Formats: sequence, structure tokens, C-alpha cells
Amino acid sequence: MTKNVMTGKMGETAVLLKLMEMGYEAFNLNNEIPNFKAADIMCFNPETNKTAMIQVKTTFAKNPNFYTGFYSDRTGRILDKKLEDNIICPWVFVHIVDENGVKQYKYYILTREEVINLIADSNSWYWKDGGHHKNATKDKQQVGLPIGWITGHNIGKNGGKQYPRNLKIAPPENAWAKITKLLD
Repeated sequence: MTKNVMTGKMGETAVLLKLMEMGYEAFNLNNEIPNFKAADIMCFNPETNKTAMIQVKTTFAKNPNFYTGFYSDRTGRILDKKLEDNIICPWVFVHIVDENGVKQYKYYILTREEVINLIADSNSWYWKDGGHHKNATKDKQQVGLPIGWITGHNIGKNGGKQYPRNLKIAPPENAWAKITKLLD
């Protein structure tokens, strides 16, 4: 198993455990169908019989930049697939911090709409106003979401310009209600 696959499994398992601690039943869709499209976890509320799917993105990076699975051209246009058709559920961004062999899991949760809006807005800014188009050599670039863009904290400067994130995004840190409200 590659390091990236192992990292992804660790994040997915951490999210599963968290959901089960809250009393929900959950399973990893990737165990049934490898690299299940558009979601990683299925969660079920046994009291209401409602389900929710969840996408998980995980990293160990000191300064996380979560790759979304989408690609952009140098004008900021998303290539090959539409955000609205391919983002079908909330996303949980898991940042695993390794402190002397002890792992701490930090969770940042966005609704489906927040993910769509953040990717569209930040990618457009990145290519049009962020000053990055001058450095790009390829027309097909991975779209990433740095942690500061997700949280709105310490957004950081890149090339002298700072992403303004003028979007309304409810605080994402441990925002499990963005998922559990779908199960009520």
C-alpha cells in the first residue's frame, strides 16, 4: 500500500470512528468498490433511517493543501467535469498531526454547497487575481484547497497576493452538525 493510500485510509477510518462514537452506523464505500466515485463513507442513522454520504480528504503535510480531484486550465476553468455534478455530499478534511509518534486528528467539515463555492471561487481567484498564471507551464493543473482557504484563518500570501475568501462559510472546525443535520 502506498503512503498516499495509507494516509487516505487513516483519514477515512478516523471519520468512521468519530461518526460511530456519535451513535451512527457508517462504513467505507471504498472497501466495497475501490475508489468509489464522489464519496468515501456512507453514514446511517438507525433512529431516522436517513443516510448521508461523505467525501474525505486527508494529509499529514505541515502546511496542508488538500487536492480536490479536479483540474483547471490556466484561465481558472474547471476541466473535464462539473463541480455541481461531481460534488454530491459534505467533505471532511482531515489533517493528521504527528507529534513524536502520537497522531492527532483535526477535522474541518464543509457542506456540499460550501465545497462547490470554495473551489469555484478560490480557483477563479488563483488564476485571475492570484498572480499564479505566470508560473504555470501546463494547461491542466490540479486544484487544491490550502487549509487557510478552508478555515479562513491565516489565509497566507502567495506571490504577494492574499486570497480574500469573501464567501460565507460556517466555521468548519469539528463542524459535525453539517453532516448530522442530514441524518436527523
